Amino acid sequence: MKLTIEPTRIIELVNGRPARLWRGRTESGLSVDVFTAAVGSADPAAWAELERDLIEISRDQPPEEIAQLVAGRADVHFIPHP
Repeated sequence: MKLTIEPTRIIELVNGRPARLWRGRTESGLSVDVFTAAVGSADPAAWAELERDLIEISRDQPPEEIAQLVAGRADVHFIPHP
């Protein structure tokens, strides 16, 4: 199965951890919702570009909304980007 997904501004707790909602479609056109707590790449050369893109997405999310999700949680750390 292949998915094409795009990030939203929505962050929810999934299994007790903050996760961003990404929405998209399968190859056959079915709508999907994907919650991600982390995104990475096996290609070290891609990290810089991936990090820039993810920081840009995070700038769209009000930090106070994320901070409220993790308030008082010793096992979850939110590091806001400048």
